[in-house]
Amino acid sequence: PEIMIAVKKQMKDFQVYLNVEPPDRIGPVPMLPVEDLIDFAKTPGFDGLSLGSCPAINGPLVKKIHEAGLRVAVWTVDDAVTARRMQGIGVDFLMTNSLRVLRPVVR
Repeated sequence: PEIMIAVKKQMKDFQVYLNVEPPDRIGPVPMLPVEDLIDFAKTPGFDGLSLGSCPAINGPLVKKIHEAGLRVAVWTVDDAVTARRMQGIGVDFLMTNSLRVLRPVVR
């Protein structure tokens, strides 16, 4: 997070998202309650949350993040079922390792 804060301070127009690991992985920022994640992202002025794909990402979670004025990106969306689900709950951006699989599915 320190490097991302420095980037946001130096390049104010550059979008910076707080990267959050899903609860079933070990990572730099574990999945905390959404209110804590929102506060943590808004304090330095991040533009959104970048979440690892997992079942914990749902419509109410995305809605809370959007209501806080942040965007939602989800990474490692590598199958059509997950992509459709993420689109259906209002995720702003999908990141994939399988563009060929997702291209016919995503809008």
